[in-house]
Amino acid sequence: METIIRNKPIHDMVLARATERCRTQHGNILVLTTVTAWLTTIGLVVGMSISGLFLMHYRLQSQANELAALAAQVMNEKDREGQMNDTISHCRQLVFASREIYDSTAQTYPDFEPLARQLLDGATASAADLEAERKNLLKIATDEANQKVAESFRAMSERDKLTLPWLQTSSPTVVNVSVGYVDGVPSNVEILPTSEQATTLAVLKAHDQQNNFFAEKNHHYLPNINAKLPGQESHLDFNFSSLAPPVLGTVSPLHAMLPAAFRSDQPGQLPSAAQVTLSLDVATQIGASIHKTVKVVGCAAACGAEPVR
Repeated sequence: METIIRNKPIHDMVLARATERCRTQHGNILVLTTVTAWLTTIGLVVGMSISGLFLMHYRLQSQANELAALAAQVMNEKDREGQMNDTISHCRQLVFASREIYDSTAQTYPDFEPLARQLLDGATASAADLEAERKNLLKIATDEANQKVAESFRAMSERDKLTLPWLQTSSPTVVNVSVGYVDGVPSNVEILPTSEQATTLAVLKAHDQQNNFFAEKNHHYLPNINAKLPGQESHLDFNFSSLAPPVLGTVSPLHAMLPAAFRSDQPGQLPSAAQVTLSLDVATQIGASIHKTVKVVGCAAACGAEPVR
């Protein structure tokens, strides 16, 4: 009995140390669990913030593509640009043929020279009027494309709003709207086949071939050229703008395109493609502080020309 009483303090000391060790282990597990939970929460918040940035980029890109398609849609509405190119081609042939007829008539039948002069003057005046109408169409197509983008963008800004508790965004803005053409697309005007009897058109074709006005492979006139006539009518302008020609009677549809294929270096030519640039400021203050200006570019090509009826 005396031995047990004498060893009791040692027993209590061992028990206290064991209890303290157990409490320390439980405390370490609690701290580790808490830290892990906080790290997991921070990781989820950061991940949601980054995914929110990608989501906003995707939605902004979709808006830019839609706006570009709407702008390109009005450019060749009812094939007005395709018909303008074809009319310019026919007027050009008429002027050239009228000059040939006048020169021949003045030498062979001088009495009919005034009549031939009237025909030539009428053809040249028509060419000048047609060029004025082409410039007017250029302004109309450009203005309508910009107006379509402005109207549609206002509707999109009201419709497509995204508000997240961990993500703050500014209102998207239109940085730039450009009109141009698709690189590598020719004019829809095809050089007319000539026969041995049609000597006048054969001479015109030889002139165009010498000046590399059309492609030998498909006989379509090159895009965005001013196909000047030789001689006294060289002051007249005959501009052939880029527009996808029909293939086996099938019209090229309105479609999205890569920004790398967009060109805007021919401002005096009728447009057949549109490019819209949008920007948006995105920021988050939960977890990692992120601020980014998202800028996207959307491009679209207008419908091609219809077959000549």
